Amino acid sequence: MRVCTYVDAAHENLYPLVLIRPAYELRCGIQKLWEKVHRAYPDAEMCFFMRESTAGARAQKLPAPVNDTAGLTSDDTLLTNGRTLWSGADVPVAGRKEVDLFTTHTDLLSAPPPRYSQTPP
Repeated sequence: MRVCTYVDAAHENLYPLVLIRPAYELRCGIQKLWEKVHRAYPDAEMCFFMRESTAGARAQKLPAPVNDTAGLTSDDTLLTNGRTLWSGADVPVAGRKEVDLFTTHTDLLSAPPPRYSQTPP
């Protein structure tokens, strides 16, 4: 399984904290938001998506690929919003879910919010 954490356009609501880092690099308690996702899925392969303006400096500090779209081709990929505050409980992943992704020139994954549709496994 692969877990990809992304930054959407609503990260602007967290200014000035996210001017030089993606939202999932913010701390809540002693852990960064992406570390909480990793704790929920410790065996999952991680990948990250962020604004190109911050990718160069921040990519060196993350333990997984940054802005690598090859990771999105896997059938068992969970996309998580970088602003999500995980409670520590696993999100059940069952069946096949399809997500529409929207791209712009500056943000790889951005608003409007994705539409979710459930299809049978």
